Amino acid sequence: EAKLVNDADQISFILELKKMADTGAKGPEKWLPVVLKRLKTNTGKKIAQSVMETHWDEWWMNDYSE
Repeated sequence: EAKLVNDADQISFILELKKMADTGAKGPEKWLPVVLKRLKTNTGKKIAQSVMETHWDEWWMNDYSE
């Protein structure tokens, strides 16, 4: 249970860093490898891999239309 809570916290941080990286901020590329190494569960690692392979707003823009 503690491992899941840890991974949830780290994934939240990864999401923030990924958004920053995708929008041109400097610095996330230094932190992302460190935070990714903190993940403890296979599920957490799979979620993080999916986050890293997806542009931060892709989920929103896929179904967006005006």
